[in-house]
Amino acid sequence: MPSRLHTIIATTDIHSRLDRADGLIAELQSRAGHGLRVDAGDFFEGTGYYQEGAGALERRLLTGLYDIIAPGNHGWQHYLQPDLHAITVNANTTTLDTDEPLFRPFRTVRLHGRRVAVTGVIGEEAFDAIRVHHRAGHRWKDPATVLAQLVSSHHDIDDWVVLSHSGFDTDLALATTVPDISVIFSGHCHSPRPGPITVGRTLVVKGPEHAVGYALAHPTPSGWTATTALFPTDQPVPAPWLPFTRDLAATAARLDQPLGPVAAPWRGICPDRHTLVKALAERLHRLTGMPVLLNDTLLRPHPLGEQLRAGDLLALEPFANRLVIAPTTGLDDPRAWQTWLTRHAHPDLAGPLVTAPALNHAPPTLLTSDYLADTFLPPGHREAPVSLTHALRDVLLSRPLS
Repeated sequence: MPSRLHTIIATTDIHSRLDRADGLIAELQSRAGHGLRVDAGDFFEGTGYYQEGAGALERRLLTGLYDIIAPGNHGWQHYLQPDLHAITVNANTTTLDTDEPLFRPFRTVRLHGRRVAVTGVIGEEAFDAIRVHHRAGHRWKDPATVLAQLVSSHHDIDDWVVLSHSGFDTDLALATTVPDISVIFSGHCHSPRPGPITVGRTLVVKGPEHAVGYALAHPTPSGWTATTALFPTDQPVPAPWLPFTRDLAATAARLDQPLGPVAAPWRGICPDRHTLVKALAERLHRLTGMPVLLNDTLLRPHPLGEQLRAGDLLALEPFANRLVIAPTTGLDDPRAWQTWLTRHAHPDLAGPLVTAPALNHAPPTLLTSDYLADTFLPPGHREAPVSLTHALRDVLLSRPLS
């Protein structure tokens, strides 16, 4: 750990935007040795770079540029691998059977002569959004309770800094509940509010997402101060990172492969996500004859041009979801089905939901995504004989059913 630290530089929600990696690399490399470099989660998933490399490029950035990181709901499984686990902190997740911490609860550094503890927490909504099989055997605990216990049992710590993957509004409430926190670096929320906002003695701040920028914080004689800034766009990549940029360029070339002209309804726009999911569900229904259930967050917003590129397709569906045929056992009563739809259509859970055709009652089985099936439907699903990515490609290219 660097010993001459005087500031903390924090990123969050990079979401595999590696097309902007040059500025991130230049800035974080320049901070080595005098700035503590941290990340508040969701470094993975969001573009074709992730699916092309299965997270390998992102892991190289995290292990080569960061001192301390916190896990988010996207890419949760990567943080449990030895290379990332060694630099990951999280205080409010444990094993289900033994209640042992999944990660190191906090790390301490010397900053301006002060002993500073850096910890991480994940919000309940973010934890629940992790794929079920990635968090199997894991337990979530209330962040406020856990942090209050940590603070009260470590009197030798001068300041507590929290990397929170919970959402900006949740972090404002956390600052009120646990007033001894000095700084909360916020993540997960995708909020336009960057802060810093002062709550009592706590600063809550969030750097710009998607590798656009970062947050800075450091202690002063009268307390902590924080700000946000953008990554440079004109600084050369340091020489040690040139091999990485070559690998990045090779991946970018694969993502730039043309797949065909974009159909008129989608050409030259950033498609409305609900409209595109609805078109996808209707196509799958016509193709298979099965009732289809999808959700808006299956896709991500992404602008399209004249030509559909491989990278466009993977940016629209960056999570490698699979289509499955899932049972609806227990939802066959119309009232039970409508109750289920209403509950899970809430944006904080699965929704908004899309069905094709409109369903007044639950059919015995549904064509849906593996995420919805794993998280919300009864067990027993099986692989569908159709690919989600291929179906989405054909919608965007207006190819005939086959």
